[in-house]
Amino acid sequence: NRGDARAARVARVPDPLQRDAPPQGPAHAPLEQVGSVPAAGAALRLRVFEHDVVDSTSARAFEELAAGRARHGDVHIAREQTAGRGRRGASWASARDMGLYASVVLRTTQPVHPAALTIGAGLATLEAARDLGALDARLKWPNAVLVGAAKHAGILVQTRGLDLAAPHNVEG
Repeated sequence: NRGDARAARVARVPDPLQRDAPPQGPAHAPLEQVGSVPAAGAALRLRVFEHDVVDSTSARAFEELAAGRARHGDVHIAREQTAGRGRRGASWASARDMGLYASVVLRTTQPVHPAALTIGAGLATLEAARDLGALDARLKWPNAVLVGAAKHAGILVQTRGLDLAAPHNVEG
């Protein structure tokens, strides 16, 4: 079951990857404005697509990229994943309502090495976990956040083909 997106919400946040880039993808009217953060330069417009059950949030992001509808900063979240993926082809099912299952589309003006994105996402996730009170959280380099012995987050950055004119990654 692919699950259709129920809604798209839009927020503006500073974009560290694309300071002066024009908006990408087709213009869509937001269904709900959820807030804005002032930025000194360009801002990243986040569209959040909420899915119920999907094979994987990354698969949904790549589907939108292939259809030409994805924009930089699009976020796909789901209540359940039936075919999530990890490093070296590992797969797993993500139980309903037991976690945050999300993937973000990154369309940059120049290619960025996926390892750099993985490390950056790992460090940002670690910081967020600590900010939320998991003070003993640690990064199992480079892509897993552990609290005690339990894995609380895994990060996978993927690309499908490298088009230098339109570089893209999906970070899940």
